[in-house]
Amino acid sequence: MTETIEETTCVPLGDVRTGMASMGKGPYELPDGTTVEGMTGILAPEDHENIVIGMGSIVTVGGVRWEVIDVEKERGIPGSITFKSLD
Repeated sequence: MTETIEETTCVPLGDVRTGMASMGKGPYELPDGTTVEGMTGILAPEDHENIVIGMGSIVTVGGVRWEVIDVEKERGIPGSITFKSLD
């Protein structure tokens, strides 16, 4: 299953209402613990801490693991991040 969240929106990621904001270039952590630089977004799942994510990130929201499989952002327009369920 895949889900896409557009910048400045709040939609369900699985069963958890999740917002995404503040896309821009910056550092983020990959699952192996390394830090890389790239396009990021701030994922804000309801009742969870905010998470800085980018391409290749894996996050757990509502007990489900999600991998970031696509990041789209063009200057001046809202971007989006697409997730694939790993569970």
